Parts: sequence; structure tokens; C-alpha cells
Amino acid sequence: MPNTQVRAAAEGMPATATPMDRMKAASQEYVTAVAEYLAVKGMKPAWYILADDEDFNFGFVCRIEAADA
Repeated sequence: MPNTQVRAAAEGMPATATPMDRMKAASQEYVTAVAEYLAVKGMKPAWYILADDEDFNFGFVCRIEAADA
């Protein structure tokens, strides 16, 4: 079994998961964790996606704001 399939299985993803699938899942988990943490603190995240002209996403940034009362 190729190394990427071993990693995917260890992360609870299908063996056919691509590196992009794994990065997407990890990003979604991170975004959720940040939102949950900030909610406890009474704040919320404002996400900005960094992309080029062809909409190729290569990162994201979070600005922290006060939660609406």
C-alpha cells in the first residue's frame, strides 16, 4: 500500500483519499476548532481566502471580531 494510502487510513479517510482531500479535511477541522474556541471567548472569526486571479486557493487568514450580542 502506498504511503499516502497508509496516512489516509490512519486519518480515518478512505484509502483513495488524495492529498488534496486530506488537506481540505484538515482545513475544515481547523476552521471548526477556531470557531468553537472563539465562541467560548465571546468572539467570532472572519475568514479571508487568499487566491490568485485564477481562483487557485493557497491559504486563508482569520480576523477575530467581537460576537454579536
